Amino acid sequence: MRGRIRFSAAGFVLGVGLGVAGAASQEPPYEYTVPAETGDGWETASLADRSMDERLLVSLMNRLHRSAGNLIHGLLVVKGGALVFEEYFPGRDVDLSDPEILRGDTLNLVPVSFGREVLHHCASVTKSVTSQLFGIALGRGGIHDTDAPMFSFFPDYADLRSPAKDSITLHHMLSMTSGLPFDEESYPLTDP
Repeated sequence: MRGRIRFSAAGFVLGVGLGVAGAASQEPPYEYTVPAETGDGWETASLADRSMDERLLVSLMNRLHRSAGNLIHGLLVVKGGALVFEEYFPGRDVDLSDPEILRGDTLNLVPVSFGREVLHHCASVTKSVTSQLFGIALGRGGIHDTDAPMFSFFPDYADLRSPAKDSITLHHMLSMTSGLPFDEESYPLTDP
């Protein structure tokens, strides 16, 4: 699971200031531990091994643990190709197996103890991850023209081409202006 959510860490870090609210709890002081080696392909190392100041993340964790209503599901930090920090938080999430996923116009959220093996509903956080990955590809010269047709990036999906879809560019997809209709009846929230 760590591999699936690794790219989301930056998005969650950006939300730290927004995601913490509520009354203080009586949590014991946080103590840093090196992430577990799980055989998932990620090397692990200590913060000190990567010349990172442990005090900053310990301070952040103490602040987060003193807060109720935390919206952060997990916080992972990779430096120098190694996972140096991995923590998860209890919170609330959508139960996609619940046929009553919506209560009126509100999503039905249930308590969850997040961890490396716990799937969670990502929804629009995916846009932030896609933007980060696009920036990396642009910076490395892998993408040169955002006005290039979308299908030029996905030749394996040529069977999905149509005159309307052929006019969609990478820019259209990144800015969510493809012009393709989204049919919420055919793709309900309960369909993972």
